[in-house]
Amino acid sequence: MDLFTLLKHSIFVFLLILIASLRVYSQCGGGPTSDIDSNVESFFLLGNTSQINYTGCPGVLGVEDQTSLGTDLSAGGNYVATVQFGTCGGNYSGAGEAWIDWNQNGNYEPTESIGSWQGTPPTASTNFNFFVPANSIAGVTTMRVTQEEQGSIPLDPCAEFTWGSVVEFSIFITGGIDCSGFLGNTSAEAIIVPSIPFVDTNSTVMCYSSESTVYNSPDVFYKFGTNPLAASTTVSLCNSSFDTYLTILDLNLNVIAFNDDGNSCSSGESEITFESGSYDSLYAVVEGWNLENGEYIINITEELNVGVHQNLKEGFTIYPNPANNIIHFSGSLIFKVEIFDIQGRKMLSEANLDGITNLDISFLKPGSYLVNSKGVNNESQTTSLIIAGDE
Repeated sequence: MDLFTLLKHSIFVFLLILIASLRVYSQCGGGPTSDIDSNVESFFLLGNTSQINYTGCPGVLGVEDQTSLGTDLSAGGNYVATVQFGTCGGNYSGAGEAWIDWNQNGNYEPTESIGSWQGTPPTASTNFNFFVPANSIAGVTTMRVTQEEQGSIPLDPCAEFTWGSVVEFSIFITGGIDCSGFLGNTSAEAIIVPSIPFVDTNSTVMCYSSESTVYNSPDVFYKFGTNPLAASTTVSLCNSSFDTYLTILDLNLNVIAFNDDGNSCSSGESEITFESGSYDSLYAVVEGWNLENGEYIINITEELNVGVHQNLKEGFTIYPNPANNIIHFSGSLIFKVEIFDIQGRKMLSEANLDGITNLDISFLKPGSYLVNSKGVNNESQTTSLIIAGDE
């Protein structure tokens, strides 16, 4: 065996191991409710270093999981898939189609179809000549091949029907867009909101999948701390490019509030105003109505309680700011001090200070904080504090 053949064989073996360890599944189900008659008899796809060589029959109810079979394709490359749409019994007219989830959002979209067939078995095998989009997401995704008896093009990739077959394979995309550093795809990897007010522009088209919060459209998670002095918090998706849906969750993923079409938005965007003071931290989940996706703008703002504006006496200050180990108060007698981090977690609470004018904050890590100070007459003020750390 020459070096080139040995190297190619090694890559092939590595690819099979990788696909097996990273097997993914599409979000949609569907498939036949009967295992007789129309069926994908065979499917062949030659990739860069490996191939999918599948033989069907007998029929399988629902989706036939063949994701242990896979091959590698390069973003920007051209390939040919050969499909034998046939039968495991009688010959009946119908349609066939195949899709590859290029953007890895768990859905098969019309633009992800790589070819279709209409006819009555027995017919000659069909070649689907297709191009891998240059902006495909790198890594493991899925391919679905469907034959639906009495169906017509275009087929619904997630439909349930009586006779036919649905087979799912694995595809490993090389090149394309690397989503490994993207945040926000799950609650565990939420985008952290450092402070409020907050504005972010993003897109759900690439690198995000559906966590099925409400719809099967891609979700983006944001995590933000709340101000205990805020009367309300507003999360807005106004001026986004698609019909959005917005959900607010607590840290246990319970729904706090939700909105489809906000009254202040132009058309189809979402906006929520809700009481947030009883929660330390919350998630805002951006997704599209139904399967919608696109560019969006998220704005998070707060409205303070009227009582908050009854500030401490003029001249009240906290210094130094930025601070390292000690903060000092001047200008008013302080009764109580609470310090919160940017995720809304209470880091310090000191009451009955009785004229004490400084506090040890050496235990705080460098970063941004909110200091809520109350005076002896219950007047209050919230001040931003930066912990610089030791020089």
